[in-house]
Amino acid sequence: MCRKKEIDETSSQGIIEDYKNGMLKSKIQEKYNISESWLYHFLKRSGVPMRAAGNKGGRNPEVAARNKEIVRLYVEKHKEVQIAKHYDLTPAMVSKILKSAGVIVIRGQPPETVAAVLADAETLKVKDLVGKHNLTETIIRFILRRHGKNDRSRTTERVQLIAQAYAEGLSIVEIKEKFSITRAAIDYARYVTGTPCRRGRRE
Repeated sequence: MCRKKEIDETSSQGIIEDYKNGMLKSKIQEKYNISESWLYHFLKRSGVPMRAAGNKGGRNPEVAARNKEIVRLYVEKHKEVQIAKHYDLTPAMVSKILKSAGVIVIRGQPPETVAAVLADAETLKVKDLVGKHNLTETIIRFILRRHGKNDRSRTTERVQLIAQAYAEGLSIVEIKEKFSITRAAIDYARYVTGTPCRRGRRE
């Protein structure tokens, strides 16, 4: 969007009034053909108090009320992009507000699904989570990593099997092909299980 070289007095007053009346900044930019940067500096030069865009509403009842409504909309399955557009925020800011309110956020997945996956991850393996929640393995692993949960199948059985294969004398190439892993993954499995390094091992 191109900035006008000059904004006449009528348009200047209109910008200020529209902003004070709550018009979205994106709509003001479109209406007056100005950039976001130009609008920001214009309002600042004009001494117009900027609307709160942060996620801390403790000292501002309006921001607190807005954040509460954002949480409600998200829980009711509205997308972050839609909420951001409605409140003239970025999706990243909406995500930050949700997280500060203790809402579990994984884009594309409703919070109740994420919460259920995390709860079941305490006792179930990834393959079982995939079947129970009808999600792909990629999404399951992403949810677990995002919330600092270990993949039990990866850190227990699979690692043990890799280390066992190494201890039984399979070559590095054979282990890589069997488990579709890298040399670094083999070294990791050997390290966490305390498997001694073979001398003169076959590669």
